[in-house]
Amino acid sequence: MHTDERSKKEQPWRTEPEIELARQEHLRRCLATTPDITRGIYPFKEMKLSRADVEWLLATHENGRGPGMGSDEQQRQGLDLRGADLRDADLHALPLARLRGSLTRTEWEEATAHQRAAAAVLLTGADLSEAHLEEAELIGAHLEKVALHEAHLEQADLSEVRMPGATLRGSHLEQAYLNGAHLEKADLSRARLEKVYLSESHLEQANLSEAHLEEGYLSGAYLQGADLSGAHLEGAYLNEAHLEDTSLYKAQLERTFLYKAHLEGARLSRTGVEEAQLKKALASGEQHIGPSLADAQWGNVNLAVVKWSEVDMLGDEYEARQTTRAGKSKNSVSRLEEYEAAVRANRQLAVGGGGALCLPGAAPAAHRFAAARQVRIVSFITFARSTGRVWLSARQEFDGLSPRYLRFHGSLPAQCPWGSNASELG
Repeated sequence: MHTDERSKKEQPWRTEPEIELARQEHLRRCLATTPDITRGIYPFKEMKLSRADVEWLLATHENGRGPGMGSDEQQRQGLDLRGADLRDADLHALPLARLRGSLTRTEWEEATAHQRAAAAVLLTGADLSEAHLEEAELIGAHLEKVALHEAHLEQADLSEVRMPGATLRGSHLEQAYLNGAHLEKADLSRARLEKVYLSESHLEQANLSEAHLEEGYLSGAYLQGADLSGAHLEGAYLNEAHLEDTSLYKAQLERTFLYKAHLEGARLSRTGVEEAQLKKALASGEQHIGPSLADAQWGNVNLAVVKWSEVDMLGDEYEARQTTRAGKSKNSVSRLEEYEAAVRANRQLAVGGGGALCLPGAAPAAHRFAAARQVRIVSFITFARSTGRVWLSARQEFDGLSPRYLRFHGSLPAQCPWGSNASELG
């Protein structure tokens, strides 16, 4: 059997022809280089490597033993590619476990900025999809626009990496270190991030929909405008995290720690928040607009510790009051649905079904949102009448609002305790 054919059969990750003998000899000489962190010397420093080069290095690694992640090889090192140039390289599905693409954590803390930069592997634009990078050292590495979907990065150290816009959809990052990493606008949808370390990382406008972040550490993380819809955040630490304008639709926040978290404008509709810790969470910004809360499941959450005194209106109502979305005018059906959501949000937060704020110490806020609910309903009915459509849900809400003052007979009452001109309430 031809050597190339035999190699591909024994090592299915090999897709390229064997590199020429002259290239093999050149790479062997490079491998003999003794690394020197102080002087920034590494075997493949600033050398452009192809997939064929990397395949040959893997196949001959450690005297031909090749790559491995077996339980009997815990002390085994991966390839040393510090300082190498792998930009735009096709490295998909390669076994790169324990890759040395940066200084170790201890070395990083003692090194100068120049020494750190000299050791970082260049992987900008590379395709690492489905690659095995378990326990890889990639601190501060250049991973801008890299493709890592369905890659295995369990326990890898990616602290302070720059990978904005990276594709990590469905990747495995369990217990990986990403503290201080730049992942702006990255796609992490359906990624496995259980017990991940993402403290003070930048995830602005990132896609984390349906991602698994159970028991993850995201303290101080920047998640403004991120999509966390359907994400699993059970037991995660989001203390002091920035969640402004974040979508948490149907996210699971059971036992999540949100101490001093910023929730201004966050959308929590249909979110499960049972037993979450919200102590001193900030729910409104300069405009005093709170998060959207319609249909959120609060369970045993103590909402009295949230600074509700700073909230003038919930995000649900703010959205309902807007006549346009993304520069386009809303139709009457959309606006009616949004007013319904605003009504539900205030009811669920204050009075309905026991009320999420029906707890000791929460009475002032509960009364304020109960009153707000009455105003929202009058505004909702007014808008419904103006469009010639009064929904059954509106009738039911209005009937149950305040029997002492209101009765619904197909029109608004002549007088109501919230103002004589109801049309001004919307």
